[in-house]
Amino acid sequence: MISLRRGLGLTLIAALMIQCTFSTQRRQIQSADKAIASGDAKLGLDYLEQATHGDDKTLALIAARRGARLAQIDLKAFQRAVDLYRFIIIASDDADERKLAQRNIAQIYFENLLYYDKAVIEFEKLLRLDYSPAEKYQFRLNVAKSHLQLGNLDQALAELDTLSKEKKSDNDEYDLEVFKSNVLMTEKKQEQAAQILENLLKKFPERAEKESLALTLTVSYEEMEQFEKAIATLEAMKKNYPHPEFLDARIARLKTRMTNRPLANGFKK
Repeated sequence: MISLRRGLGLTLIAALMIQCTFSTQRRQIQSADKAIASGDAKLGLDYLEQATHGDDKTLALIAARRGARLAQIDLKAFQRAVDLYRFIIIASDDADERKLAQRNIAQIYFENLLYYDKAVIEFEKLLRLDYSPAEKYQFRLNVAKSHLQLGNLDQALAELDTLSKEKKSDNDEYDLEVFKSNVLMTEKKQEQAAQILENLLKKFPERAEKESLALTLTVSYEEMEQFEKAIATLEAMKKNYPHPEFLDARIARLKTRMTNRPLANGFKK
Protein backbone atom coordinates (compact mmCIF):
# COMPACT_ATOMS: atom_id res chain seq x y z
CA MET A 1 0.00 0.00 0.00
CA ILE A 2 2.79 2.41 0.93
CA SER A 3 4.59 1.57 -2.31
CA LEU A 4 1.39 2.25 -4.26
CA ARG A 5 0.88 5.59 -2.53
CA ARG A 6 4.47 6.52 -3.18
CA GLY A 7 4.08 5.65 -6.85
CA LEU A 8 0.91 7.67 -7.14
CA GLY A 9 2.61 10.55 -5.39
CA LEU A 10 5.54 10.53 -7.78
CA THR A 11 3.20 10.36 -10.74
CA LEU A 12 1.24 13.34 -9.41
CA ILE A 13 4.43 15.31 -8.85
CA ALA A 14 5.62 14.54 -12.37
CA ALA A 15 2.25 15.59 -13.79
CA LEU A 16 2.35 18.82 -11.84
CA MET A 17 5.90 19.51 -13.04
CA ILE A 18 4.88 18.95 -16.67
CA GLN A 19 1.81 21.14 -16.22
CA CYS A 20 3.99 23.80 -14.65
CA THR A 21 6.41 23.65 -17.58
CA PHE A 22 3.60 23.87 -20.10
CA SER A 23 2.06 26.76 -18.21
CA THR A 24 5.40 28.58 -18.03
CA GLN A 25 5.84 28.37 -21.80
CA ARG A 26 2.30 29.54 -22.41
CA ARG A 27 2.79 32.46 -20.03
CA GLN A 28 6.02 33.39 -21.77
CA ILE A 29 4.29 33.42 -25.17
CA GLN A 30 1.39 35.42 -23.73
CA SER A 31 3.85 37.86 -22.17
CA ALA A 32 5.52 38.19 -25.56
CA ASP A 33 2.16 39.04 -27.14
CA LYS A 34 1.54 41.75 -24.56
CA ALA A 35 5.02 43.22 -24.91
CA ILE A 36 4.81 43.32 -28.71
CA ALA A 37 1.31 44.85 -28.57
CA SER A 38 2.61 47.58 -26.26
CA GLY A 39 5.44 48.38 -28.67
CA ASP A 40 8.29 46.60 -26.87
CA ALA A 41 9.31 44.06 -29.53
CA LYS A 42 12.70 43.47 -27.93
CA LEU A 43 11.10 42.33 -24.67
CA GLY A 44 8.69 40.21 -26.71
CA LEU A 45 11.63 38.51 -28.38
CA ASP A 46 13.20 37.84 -24.98
CA TYR A 47 10.05 36.03 -23.86
CA LEU A 48 9.81 34.03 -27.08
CA GLU A 49 13.42 32.92 -26.78
CA GLN A 50 12.75 31.80 -23.20
CA ALA A 51 9.76 29.78 -24.40
CA THR A 52 11.94 27.77 -26.76
CA HIS A 53 13.71 26.21 -23.76
CA GLY A 54 10.60 24.51 -22.37
CA ASP A 55 9.74 20.84 -22.70
CA ASP A 56 6.65 21.28 -24.86
CA LYS A 57 8.07 20.94 -28.37
CA THR A 58 4.94 22.33 -30.03
CA LEU A 59 5.01 25.51 -27.95
CA ALA A 60 8.77 25.81 -28.36
CA LEU A 61 8.41 25.69 -32.14
CA ILE A 62 5.60 28.25 -32.10
CA ALA A 63 7.83 30.56 -30.09
CA ALA A 64 10.83 29.94 -32.38
CA ARG A 65 8.85 30.66 -35.55
CA ARG A 66 7.44 33.90 -34.21
CA GLY A 67 10.72 34.91 -32.63
CA ALA A 68 12.75 34.29 -35.79
CA ARG A 69 10.47 36.51 -37.90
CA LEU A 70 10.41 39.17 -35.21
CA ALA A 71 14.20 39.17 -34.90
CA GLN A 72 14.86 39.16 -38.65
CA ILE A 73 12.20 41.50 -39.98
CA ASP A 74 11.25 43.87 -37.17
CA LEU A 75 14.27 44.09 -34.89
CA LYS A 76 17.04 43.37 -37.40
CA ALA A 77 18.59 41.25 -34.65
CA PHE A 78 20.08 38.96 -37.25
CA GLN A 79 22.25 36.71 -35.11
CA ARG A 80 19.32 36.01 -32.77
CA ALA A 81 17.23 35.18 -35.85
CA VAL A 82 19.92 32.74 -37.01
CA ASP A 83 19.91 31.02 -33.63
CA LEU A 84 16.13 30.62 -33.73
CA TYR A 85 16.20 29.31 -37.30
CA ARG A 86 18.78 26.74 -36.21
CA PHE A 87 16.42 25.67 -33.44
CA ILE A 88 13.66 25.19 -36.02
CA ILE A 89 15.97 23.03 -38.17
CA ILE A 90 16.65 20.77 -35.19
CA ALA A 91 13.14 20.67 -33.73
CA SER A 92 10.77 20.73 -36.70
CA ASP A 93 9.44 17.56 -38.33
CA ASP A 94 8.44 19.53 -41.44
CA ALA A 95 11.07 19.17 -44.17
CA ASP A 96 9.89 22.27 -46.02
CA GLU A 97 10.09 24.32 -42.85
CA ARG A 98 13.64 23.13 -42.20
CA LYS A 99 14.62 24.00 -45.78
CA LEU A 100 13.20 27.51 -45.44
CA ALA A 101 14.98 28.02 -42.12
CA GLN A 102 18.27 26.95 -43.72
CA ARG A 103 17.70 29.34 -46.59
CA ASN A 104 17.00 32.20 -44.20
CA ILE A 105 20.22 31.50 -42.33
CA ALA A 106 22.25 31.61 -45.55
CA GLN A 107 20.62 34.83 -46.72
CA ILE A 108 21.15 36.53 -43.36
CA TYR A 109 24.86 35.71 -43.35
CA PHE A 110 25.18 36.82 -46.99
CA GLU A 111 22.98 39.91 -47.11
CA ASN A 112 22.74 41.23 -43.56
CA LEU A 113 25.67 40.13 -41.42
CA LEU A 114 28.12 39.97 -44.34
CA TYR A 115 29.79 36.91 -42.81
CA TYR A 116 30.85 35.56 -46.18
CA ASP A 117 32.83 32.63 -44.80
CA LYS A 118 29.73 31.41 -42.96
CA ALA A 119 27.53 32.20 -45.96
CA VAL A 120 29.60 29.82 -48.11
CA ILE A 121 29.01 27.00 -45.61
CA GLU A 122 25.27 27.62 -45.40
CA PHE A 123 24.76 27.93 -49.17
CA GLU A 124 26.73 24.70 -49.66
CA LYS A 125 24.17 23.03 -47.38
CA LEU A 126 21.36 24.40 -49.55
CA LEU A 127 22.99 23.01 -52.68
CA ARG A 128 22.60 19.51 -51.20
CA LEU A 129 18.88 19.98 -50.62
CA ASP A 130 15.95 19.50 -52.97
CA TYR A 131 15.71 22.91 -54.62
CA SER A 132 14.93 23.79 -58.22
CA PRO A 133 17.82 24.28 -60.71
CA ALA A 134 17.08 28.01 -60.85
CA GLU A 135 17.30 28.30 -57.07
CA LYS A 136 20.49 26.26 -56.91
CA TYR A 137 21.95 28.47 -59.64
CA GLN A 138 21.41 31.50 -57.39
CA PHE A 139 22.85 29.70 -54.37
CA ARG A 140 26.04 28.84 -56.25
CA LEU A 141 26.26 32.37 -57.61
CA ASN A 142 26.09 33.64 -54.05
CA VAL A 143 28.87 31.22 -53.12
CA ALA A 144 30.99 32.73 -55.91
CA LYS A 145 30.19 36.26 -54.73
CA SER A 146 31.12 35.30 -51.18
CA HIS A 147 34.47 33.93 -52.32
CA LEU A 148 35.10 37.18 -54.20
CA GLN A 149 34.42 39.17 -51.04
CA LEU A 150 36.79 36.87 -49.13
CA GLY A 151 39.51 37.35 -51.73
CA ASN A 152 39.35 33.71 -52.84
CA LEU A 153 39.47 34.68 -56.51
CA ASP A 154 40.46 31.29 -57.91
CA GLN A 155 37.59 29.62 -56.04
CA ALA A 156 35.18 32.32 -57.25
CA LEU A 157 36.23 31.61 -60.83
CA ALA A 158 35.84 27.86 -60.27
CA GLU A 159 32.25 28.40 -59.09
CA LEU A 160 31.55 30.61 -62.12
CA ASP A 161 32.97 27.97 -64.46
CA THR A 162 30.57 25.43 -62.92
CA LEU A 163 27.67 27.82 -63.45
CA SER A 164 28.67 28.54 -67.05
CA LYS A 165 28.06 24.86 -67.91
CA GLU A 166 24.45 25.00 -66.77
CA LYS A 167 21.48 25.97 -68.90
CA LYS A 168 20.65 29.60 -68.23
CA SER A 169 18.69 32.54 -69.60
CA ASP A 170 20.25 35.35 -71.61
CA ASN A 171 20.03 37.62 -68.58
CA ASP A 172 21.79 35.05 -66.41
CA GLU A 173 24.50 34.59 -69.03
CA TYR A 174 25.08 38.34 -69.24
CA ASP A 175 25.24 38.75 -65.45
CA LEU A 176 27.52 35.74 -65.09
CA GLU A 177 29.97 36.95 -67.71
CA VAL A 178 30.06 40.48 -66.29
CA PHE A 179 30.78 39.02 -62.87
CA LYS A 180 33.51 36.81 -64.30
CA SER A 181 35.12 39.81 -66.01
CA ASN A 182 35.11 41.69 -62.71
CA VAL A 183 36.87 38.82 -60.96
CA LEU A 184 39.45 38.61 -63.74
CA MET A 185 40.07 42.35 -63.55
CA THR A 186 40.59 42.03 -59.81
CA GLU A 187 43.12 39.27 -60.54
CA LYS A 188 44.83 41.65 -62.98
CA LYS A 189 44.00 39.33 -65.86
CA GLN A 190 42.97 42.24 -68.02
CA GLU A 191 43.31 40.55 -71.39
CA GLN A 192 40.86 37.79 -70.46
CA ALA A 193 38.48 40.31 -68.92
CA ALA A 194 38.58 42.51 -72.01
CA GLN A 195 37.79 39.53 -74.26
CA ILE A 196 34.68 38.74 -72.21
CA LEU A 197 33.52 42.35 -72.26
CA GLU A 198 34.09 42.66 -76.02
CA ASN A 199 31.96 39.55 -76.58
CA LEU A 200 29.19 40.91 -74.37
CA LEU A 201 29.12 44.22 -76.27
CA LYS A 202 28.60 42.27 -79.49
CA LYS A 203 26.10 39.71 -78.17
CA PHE A 204 24.02 42.00 -75.92
CA PRO A 205 24.43 45.48 -77.46
CA GLU A 206 21.25 47.00 -76.01
CA ARG A 207 21.78 45.95 -72.42
CA ALA A 208 25.50 46.67 -72.64
CA GLU A 209 24.75 50.20 -73.83
CA LYS A 210 22.10 50.72 -71.17
CA GLU A 211 24.56 49.70 -68.45
CA SER A 212 27.54 51.51 -70.02
CA LEU A 213 29.54 48.30 -70.12
CA ALA A 214 31.98 49.90 -72.55
CA LEU A 215 33.24 52.10 -69.72
CA THR A 216 34.37 49.00 -67.87
CA LEU A 217 36.09 47.79 -71.02
CA THR A 218 38.01 51.08 -71.29
CA VAL A 219 39.31 50.54 -67.75
CA SER A 220 40.67 47.16 -68.81
CA TYR A 221 42.24 48.68 -71.94
CA GLU A 222 43.82 51.43 -69.87
CA GLU A 223 45.28 48.92 -67.40
CA MET A 224 46.93 47.19 -70.37
CA GLU A 225 48.05 50.62 -71.68
CA GLN A 226 46.05 50.07 -74.86
CA PHE A 227 45.13 53.73 -74.91
CA GLU A 228 44.14 53.83 -78.57
CA LYS A 229 41.50 51.13 -78.02
CA ALA A 230 40.24 52.87 -74.89
CA ILE A 231 39.89 56.19 -76.71
CA ALA A 232 38.16 54.58 -79.71
CA THR A 233 35.70 52.85 -77.37
CA LEU A 234 34.88 56.12 -75.60
CA GLU A 235 34.48 57.98 -78.90
CA ALA A 236 31.99 55.34 -80.07
CA MET A 237 29.98 55.85 -76.86
CA LYS A 238 29.55 59.61 -77.27
CA LYS A 239 26.67 59.41 -79.72
CA ASN A 240 24.16 57.98 -77.21
CA TYR A 241 25.81 58.69 -73.85
CA PRO A 242 23.82 61.20 -71.73
CA HIS A 243 26.93 63.00 -70.45
CA PRO A 244 29.40 63.28 -73.35
CA GLU A 245 31.45 65.86 -71.43
CA PHE A 246 32.40 63.11 -69.00
CA LEU A 247 33.66 61.00 -71.87
CA ASP A 248 35.58 63.97 -73.30
CA ALA A 249 37.34 64.42 -69.97
CA ARG A 250 38.35 60.76 -69.90
CA ILE A 251 39.53 60.90 -73.50
CA ALA A 252 41.66 63.96 -72.69
CA ARG A 253 43.21 62.16 -69.73
CA LEU A 254 43.99 59.10 -71.84
CA LYS A 255 45.61 61.26 -74.52
CA THR A 256 47.77 62.83 -71.83
CA ARG A 257 48.84 59.38 -70.64
CA MET A 258 49.66 58.44 -74.22
CA THR A 259 51.82 61.53 -74.59
CA ASN A 260 53.68 60.82 -71.36
CA ARG A 261 54.11 57.13 -72.04
CA PRO A 262 57.78 56.04 -71.81
CA LEU A 263 59.39 55.21 -75.14
CA ALA A 264 61.36 52.06 -75.78
CA ASN A 265 64.66 53.86 -75.06
CA GLY A 266 63.44 55.08 -71.66
CA PHE A 267 62.86 58.72 -72.69
CA LYS A 268 59.52 60.48 -72.85
CA LYS A 269 58.03 62.49 -75.65
